[in-house]
This record gives sequence, structure tokens and C-alpha cells, in this order.
Amino acid sequence: MRAQTRYKENMTVKMNAGFDQKWKRLRNRYQKRRCFIMGNGPSINSTPLELLADELVWATNGAYLLFDKISWRPDFYVMKDPLVIKNNLQELLRLVPELPETLFFLPQGNALIEKLKNLENVIFFRVNAIDPCGFSLNAQENVADSSTVTVTCLQLAFFLGFNPIYLLGCDMYYKSAAEKVKSLGQDFLKIEAVNMDTDHFHPAYLDNGDKWTVPDVDGMMRDYMLAKRICKEQGVNIFNSTVGGHLEVFPRINIHELL
Repeated sequence: MRAQTRYKENMTVKMNAGFDQKWKRLRNRYQKRRCFIMGNGPSINSTPLELLADELVWATNGAYLLFDKISWRPDFYVMKDPLVIKNNLQELLRLVPELPETLFFLPQGNALIEKLKNLENVIFFRVNAIDPCGFSLNAQENVADSSTVTVTCLQLAFFLGFNPIYLLGCDMYYKSAAEKVKSLGQDFLKIEAVNMDTDHFHPAYLDNGDKWTVPDVDGMMRDYMLAKRICKEQGVNIFNSTVGGHLEVFPRINIHELL
């Protein structure tokens, strides 16, 4: 029994060493380089995505539904919501080995994705659920569990040294969700129809029968404002290059002026 316990302890030490080594290689790796964090709002369909082919781009959640429209693939891919991971699990398990040049950032402790832990292009992050309203300056230690995966990306991009950071497709408008929340008053929604999603760039972004978390727009705004304040204090500039939308926390720069 003692030998088995020592074996488990040694394995834990080795796993932690590998975890920390990946993060150490990433700290400030892209210092003073710019990047684009791509949200999944309807405005993505009006965004000149092909101009991003030579840029460093972050994608999230169901962004793979765009892949038949673009020639390039994102450099970074992030999922953090357990329901999103569950709903997109088969695609995630397919994408990770298919895109070895893309770094996938995923939350530690999710049993569904444990099989990915030994792949070189997978980086697990610790979620700080105790202080969900925070903004981590050290993603190697933990990442604050924000109301939007975009702020998760901002924390990761900060750690990697990116500056400036540009947001795309962050519409901050959830008409379909708002109507259902008003009528049902629930924290989680179950999708009842296929090809009916108007809150994202693709009508089948949310598939039939899946559960998903109700968007907390007030929480998102709070997290965006905190991210802006902390990053500004650290000398990191965030701009909004979304085509239209309702996010006015960050100064806007037209994407055509950048590309």
C-alpha cells in the first residue's frame, strides 16, 4: 500500500512538472506582439476574416463552424464552460490532433477531456472559482472563472505577453437567449430546435437537445470593465474591432485600419 501511495505521489509530481514546464515556455513568449480574440457573435459574418491569415488569432467554443469559410486556422483555441465542452466534445477530440500547430487551452479537472492531457498542444489551466470576479495576472497559477470565455482569453493573452489585444465578434447582444430567459426564468436553457440560433454567427451554433448556460450580460460587462482597468494599469491596451455590436467598454478601432 505504501509503495502504491509513493507511486501515485511520484506520478503527481511528474504531471505537475510537465504542467509547469509548458506554462514557463509560454510566459511572455509573444511580448509586445498584437493578437486578435475572436468572439462568436453574428458580426463575425461581416468581418473580413481572410485578412487575419497572417495574424495571431484566438478562437473559442464553436468557432470550428467557421473553418469551411476560412483558409487559416487559429493559433489558440479556448473552451472553459463545462456545458460547452460536453456539447462540443466530439469536435474537440477531433480538432486537437488535427491541428497540432494550434494551442488548445482547456480547464483542468474535466474528466471528459482527460485523454488529451498528454498531447503537446494542450495546455490545462486551473480555474479559480473562489474569486470568479477577478482577473488573473498569472495564468500559470489560475484563471478567474469569468462570465465570458473572451475574458478567459484576455487573461491568457496577458500572460503570453500580447500587447495590444483586439476583440472581434463580441456583439454583446443575446436576443434569443433574453426572450427565453424572460419566459422560462431558468439558469440553464435546453435548445428545442435546430438552425434557430440568432445570437451567434451560425444558425446551428447551438444544436438540438443540448443544454447551455444563460448568458449573463451584466456579469460580462463587469468582467470586461475589470479586464480593461487591470490591463490598463499594467500597460496593456485592449481595443474593440467588432463590426457593430453593443460592447463599448473598450476604445474602438476599425478592423480595416489594422489589416
